[in-house]
Amino acid sequence: MNTHNMKMDFDGLRVLVTAGAAGIGLAIAQEFRNHGAQVFVTDINPEAVRAAASAGFAASVSDVSDEDQVRGL
Repeated sequence: MNTHNMKMDFDGLRVLVTAGAAGIGLAIAQEFRNHGAQVFVTDINPEAVRAAASAGFAASVSDVSDEDQVRGL
């Protein structure tokens, strides 16, 4: 199935993208945002998180392999 031509409407949805401040994760976050979602990214790389925040994403540094950090997220 070719999903490239499908209409994607994420208006009103909130999306959390882990490992989302760079690379493929950031590309995924951008696509969700392009289709109307409110996107929050988290990543273990502080520099990448700062760059994502500068690009307009709500973002924080966290390690999702750490249960306490996930609770704090």
